[in-house]
Amino acid sequence: MNRGTGVAIVLALVHILERDPDAVVGFFPCDHYYSNDDSFRLTIRSAAACAEQHTESITLVGAEAESPEVEYGWIEPDVVVSQSEIGPLFRVNRFWEKPPLHQAHALMRRGCLWNTFVTVGRATTFLDVLCSQIPEAVMSVTRAFADLAHERAYGLLQAVDFSRDVLAHQAHRLLVLRDRMSGWADFGSPARVLETLTRNGIQPEWISKRDNFFSNTSPRISV
Repeated sequence: MNRGTGVAIVLALVHILERDPDAVVGFFPCDHYYSNDDSFRLTIRSAAACAEQHTESITLVGAEAESPEVEYGWIEPDVVVSQSEIGPLFRVNRFWEKPPLHQAHALMRRGCLWNTFVTVGRATTFLDVLCSQIPEAVMSVTRAFADLAHERAYGLLQAVDFSRDVLAHQAHRLLVLRDRMSGWADFGSPARVLETLTRNGIQPEWISKRDNFFSNTSPRISV
């Protein structure tokens, strides 16, 4: 049952905090792609260091915006709060989740970043931010975990989108690092998969076979 990213994060945090109350955690979407793994590792190391330094904030990883995308979240950086291994760490002025097209154009002109959803911080800070927005979900998951009744409680929960329902309302608790070099791409649709493959000079075998089929097939026309 899909109960959204917010509930999934709460459940993960409850498990982690039972084992390590001082844990620094990171959340990573499973359908994203990075053309430069070493650069991405450096970004995550920098984000983890920022989490250790700014314990009351969650650090987001933002990507350079290349188009007025309406299916992504957008992050507006504010003042620089410190320097990291990959560049400045910014305070977040505002977070927009999937804005309309005219708004996306305006955000791009202002130099805002795409939200990659990669988020790093102390587990206790994540839980505190979640409690401020979705306290009922946090209490339900925590109680179910204690009572070993996960499946029954999970089915009764309302879906929570972490970006829309939490991050968009907690910009004052957010910091952002600009990721310039990892080649981030969202594989959330077939069109984005093909675009990323083309950009990286990769042509899947099935595309070659399809193109060869159509180029070698002559239409039959009867007059």
